[in-house]
Amino acid sequence: MKSKQIIQQVNTVIAKAQYAGLYGVVLESGIGNRICDIEGNEYLDFLSGASTACLGYGRSDVISAYSKTAKRLCHSCFVYSPNVEAVNLAKKLIQITPGDYLKKVMFGLSASDSIDGAIKAARAYTRRKKIVSFRYSYHGSTGLSGQATGFLSLKKDVYNSNEIIYLDFPKTEIDAKKVLKYAETVFRVGHTDIACVIFEPILGDGGNIVPPKIFWSHLLALAQKHQIVSIVDETQTGMGRSGKWWAIEHFKIAPDIIVMGKGLGGGYVAISACVGRAEILDSLSKVQHVFTLSGHPPSCAVASKIISIIGQQHIVSKTERKGKFFKQKLIQVIHRYRNDIHCEVRGMGLHIGISIKSLKNKSLAALFATRCVQKGLYVGYFGPDNEALRLHPPLTITYAELNRAIIVLSEVFKEWKNTSFPPSTYAIYRRYSVGLGNIPSTII
Repeated sequence: MKSKQIIQQVNTVIAKAQYAGLYGVVLESGIGNRICDIEGNEYLDFLSGASTACLGYGRSDVISAYSKTAKRLCHSCFVYSPNVEAVNLAKKLIQITPGDYLKKVMFGLSASDSIDGAIKAARAYTRRKKIVSFRYSYHGSTGLSGQATGFLSLKKDVYNSNEIIYLDFPKTEIDAKKVLKYAETVFRVGHTDIACVIFEPILGDGGNIVPPKIFWSHLLALAQKHQIVSIVDETQTGMGRSGKWWAIEHFKIAPDIIVMGKGLGGGYVAISACVGRAEILDSLSKVQHVFTLSGHPPSCAVASKIISIIGQQHIVSKTERKGKFFKQKLIQVIHRYRNDIHCEVRGMGLHIGISIKSLKNKSLAALFATRCVQKGLYVGYFGPDNEALRLHPPLTITYAELNRAIIVLSEVFKEWKNTSFPPSTYAIYRRYSVGLGNIPSTII
């Protein structure tokens, strides 16, 4: 009952632009890799607050990094008065990001504003305006990041720019060849107008899609040929989630600019960063990209601590191994039900999704996710039609917890085959499912 009351209050006092609820669940606490709602129900967390809580909840070492710094210096307004924490974090980011060239850093509060900074820098450097992006990419909701985002529904009545060119995100080798051929034409014809190409190494909210291995290296080669700046958005995939520090490393390339957020603060603080070639970032003039709270000392201390923990505990390599284990188990599950439902496991590391559609080609991920949550497994869903189950647990997830998730997913698939989802699942789905994509009016 408490959750229903809070959701009613959300609809009353929070603008609808800031709500895309999944289940009508109101969270109250978290510890380790588990979260609890306001009713006292506990869930194994496989959403990580939208791929953010990379180290789980309630970590005293991370919280201590914040509190110790805040007691000493809660704020400095870096643009006027620098602080050591921001400088130290910048050094760490330069060290762990790909590229052997001279780099600099710009800090922000959200990856949206860091995407803005990257695009502004690319425009200043090239003296061009146009942006090449991908359909169903998500880069944020501020000015330039919102324009670059490839969900047209999110642009309604706000963005209508002729400065954006969209490419299809390739799923297959054949797709990749077609997109590269089109991109070559776009770059050749419009290279005097195109400032940058921006992309997620793994398409995130667009359905957790991994492109063919050769795609990004060929696209960046085309961009370099025409002096077009490459911007990689690692907001969702970065900080070890893919089994590498940065997902772009799987493709063995180094972009001109890399943007990060989410896991950089681990859910403990709001922080983002844009790391790139010094000559590109320095194309922006004095105070063309500043915020009162960017380079915030306690937040930078937290981000530095998170980077140290990930490194010292070998979390990146562990994530790669856990991801391979989990994907193999998932593939075994969906194979058992291959005649009952259309599914595809996608992703790298613990950045995993499962496309789920009925034999009538109806998107079922949101419905399956609802049933998982009822069983104590807090997953997400995304994609243009909310067709992909989102499995992005904290990187600290244990093998026992991965196996628990497999058990729950197996039960849900079996219930679907036996048409035994309880009426409450459908009721919650119809009442509360919003999500980023389109919810089908019929699901069977």
